[in-house]
Amino acid sequence: MDTYALRRCIWAIIFIVGANFGVSAYANDVKETGFGDLSVLVDPQGRETIETVSQPARAHDFKPAPYGFSAGYTRKVHWLRFKLFAPPLDADGGRRLYVEFYPPYLDDLQVFTPRPDGHGFDRQVHGDLQAFSGRSVHHRAFVQKVDFPDDRPLIVYARLQTTSSSVVSIKALTPSQFLGHATTEYALLGLFFGLLLVGLLANIKYAFGGDPLQRAFLIHLTAAMYMLLGVNGLLTEYLFPDSPLWADRSTSIGAILIVASATYFYGKILDMKQAALWMRAIYRVVLWLGILFLPAPFLGVYPETQRILILGAVLVVLAGMWRAIQLYRQRTTWGSLHILLALACSLLGASATTLTLLGVLPGQFWLINSYTLSILGTLAALQAYFILRGRLSEARLAEARMEAGRSAAVLETERASKEAQSRFLAMLTHELKTPLSALRLCLGQIAKPGSLRKHAENAVEQIDSIIDRCDLACRFDDGRLEVAKEPCCLHDLVAGLIVKRADGGRIVLDVPQGPPVRLVTDPVLLKTILDNLTDNALKYSPAQAFINLSASPHEKDGRDGVRICVENPVSSPAMRPDPARVFTKYYRAPEAKRSTGSGLGLYIVRGLSTMLGGETRYVPDQPNVVFEIWIPT
Repeated sequence: MDTYALRRCIWAIIFIVGANFGVSAYANDVKETGFGDLSVLVDPQGRETIETVSQPARAHDFKPAPYGFSAGYTRKVHWLRFKLFAPPLDADGGRRLYVEFYPPYLDDLQVFTPRPDGHGFDRQVHGDLQAFSGRSVHHRAFVQKVDFPDDRPLIVYARLQTTSSSVVSIKALTPSQFLGHATTEYALLGLFFGLLLVGLLANIKYAFGGDPLQRAFLIHLTAAMYMLLGVNGLLTEYLFPDSPLWADRSTSIGAILIVASATYFYGKILDMKQAALWMRAIYRVVLWLGILFLPAPFLGVYPETQRILILGAVLVVLAGMWRAIQLYRQRTTWGSLHILLALACSLLGASATTLTLLGVLPGQFWLINSYTLSILGTLAALQAYFILRGRLSEARLAEARMEAGRSAAVLETERASKEAQSRFLAMLTHELKTPLSALRLCLGQIAKPGSLRKHAENAVEQIDSIIDRCDLACRFDDGRLEVAKEPCCLHDLVAGLIVKRADGGRIVLDVPQGPPVRLVTDPVLLKTILDNLTDNALKYSPAQAFINLSASPHEKDGRDGVRICVENPVSSPAMRPDPARVFTKYYRAPEAKRSTGSGLGLYIVRGLSTMLGGETRYVPDQPNVVFEIWIPT
């Protein structure tokens, strides 16, 4: 990745995160002249009533919460007491405030406002256990209308009990402020989820294209979008307006899914299988906890499980950052800097949200939503990673295609050259056969035999042998040779070979006592193999030296077969073949070039033995030159 692209990626992340924190700041700093003096009373047993907590003598039992309220995951009931200041008269001559309670996933929120006559309180029930369609104000958060009889402030009470985190952020706005604030808020949320949806759609193609990492990212992105829709109250408003049970459970399920999907995705992208044992253990445990805790919202144990899972999520992010730093230093994983940036954004948002949901930090709007706001930065870094990864893959694919094109051109050139060589050899074989036949006929007319005639006849035989081998090699390379297996006797083949050769008396046959070795193979091809091996042995051994041809039954890889060895002495070390090149086409040992030959004999031997289902090997660590073939019976 070039420096310019990296700078663009970092500035994009800074812009997105900064813009979202700006939105949060706007949402938190809307002029709230009507709210103040928040204090909290803990009701562990849930036995308090509005009559008991509103007594003047109980005022000192409420503890001030000037920075917001957060008690973490608990089943305790909390009573909130705050003061609302009367706004100026509106156009209709009335005084009204819209009191907004956030977040939208509170279960049971009861708001008590003083009656106009000063005797008692009016109660209104809020929470996601109530149908959204029955709300007096259709808004993602819980909104309480409060009317003032005069310009004096009012003391309002709220009773909160929830299975999610007991955290509340409160705003008091005039009707006009609330309308402008809600309009802007929904517009920004539409932009926020629009960006997520674009990222989701952009990854679908690659996720189903066979890339497991892209598929894991799509799962994580889907879970993140589902979770964010839930915690922002949009699932309740648009998907479950008349199903409070699912509206309540959907947010809890989304919170569990985001942890499990993030653990699964980062485990893949950070190659945790190769990480230290403690890192692997953290990721494996948290992933399984996320899966096992999915039924928790339906079993009534969500608060207890969520405390564990949130801490596990923080450990996953911390371990992931350490792993990303390792990979970045080692330079073993491409894009590790992007992953590190994504994890840093996650840690920044997750830390503030986690501490708020656990009751360590106060319940302020921007703290509650810090993870929501930072997730765009996380996804932007990951999306940049996949975009650049895709470009790199495309570049590599283009390079591979070019290399494939070059290879294809080379192969085509080699094929054309091979065809031309085959045609030439075929023509040469055909054209030489006729004059060689004429030479044999002429030599046969010489009445007086002598050394000159013998040399001439040997020369003709050698030329004829070379031509035959060239023709055989061409047919083998072109795939024109066919195997025709039939029962045959190895002893008869060798005996016929010895009788045929003028120097066959130098071949010593060593076969085991007992019945003749029989096998089912192609006798013509096997005879060719033996002919080539014995011809080489006779040609390159000292004059009058004997060569040894042995055969014995031998089992190989559970198959019955016969092992044939051809062994001959050499007159000098230079006559020994190179083990690495001995079966190469046209290869001949340096001293072997003093004798006529084509360099095709051993190449043909190996090829034909493979066709027969066997194999050929040269045994270099012997005093003599030894070739060994194995043929299945």
